[in-house]
Amino acid sequence: SPPGEPAAAPATPAGSIGSIGGGVILDQPVVLGGIENGAVESALDLDAARRCNTTGRPGKVLLKFHIDASGTVSQVKQKASTLRHAETESCLQALVQGTLFPPLTRGSTAIVTWPFSI
Repeated sequence: SPPGEPAAAPATPAGSIGSIGGGVILDQPVVLGGIENGAVESALDLDAARRCNTTGRPGKVLLKFHIDASGTVSQVKQKASTLRHAETESCLQALVQGTLFPPLTRGSTAIVTWPFSI
């Protein structure tokens, strides 16, 4: 940028709403494996997810989790958060960890990256 003009904003990857703490926050879920987005969404208790947020302000938390062939969550990791509130983020991770999803239609593991808007 020429002197005196603001620098151009960095490009945002397609399918994201921006970057928080170096992690991209997606605007749509990404599901890789033998389960459909709709089945994941139906199994998640999104009202309970919203109740996890005790900050009094809206935000988004991006979680990545693995679902095994039987529908059990084997791993949950936080990828990014606009809230940066450990209690809320831990509550969401526990909620996902305790969710039983439908058995996979194919394969042994589904990998889900889910943006919770809470």
